[in-house]
Amino acid sequence: MKRLLSLIFPLFLLSSCGNIETRNEATKAPLDTATAPIPGERERSTPPPSSSPPPNDNQRPIGDLLKIEKPLPNMDISSPLKVEGEARGQWYFEGDFPVVLEDRNGKILARGVAEAQGRWMTSDFVPFELTLTYDDAPDDERGYLVFQRSNASGLPEHDRSFRLPVLFPPK
Repeated sequence: MKRLLSLIFPLFLLSSCGNIETRNEATKAPLDTATAPIPGERERSTPPPSSSPPPNDNQRPIGDLLKIEKPLPNMDISSPLKVEGEARGQWYFEGDFPVVLEDRNGKILARGVAEAQGRWMTSDFVPFELTLTYDDAPDDERGYLVFQRSNASGLPEHDRSFRLPVLFPPK
């Protein structure tokens, strides 16, 4: 009898394993066990694809990338010129970006490097400052403070700049 049971029991187990079907408890429909959620685990959902990609930095308004606090536009300036503001992290490379002071004809009067005053590897605004010194300022005319995005690649499609108008007072 033991021998008969030892032969029948394994056959019973093998035949019943092939007929196991997992069903959804709510609908009683068969489940695809490869994609079925694991009990006790939160179901994950993938958000639908966005209708449009986020704008790259060249499509964003300059005010969303750079905020100049000092000097203000069309303000009289003199040497040494203290420059302060905030720029988004992607405006920097290795924590700085170039700034140039030009006269109204584009002649460069001074060059400097604005340095981040905090952690620059972020998409948030990071404060910066620099001091420019220059000689031979033009007499009673407009100039421009040019803030240039750091472009380590050198590719023109990554260039971006902002020209802030400033005034040189009469001598």
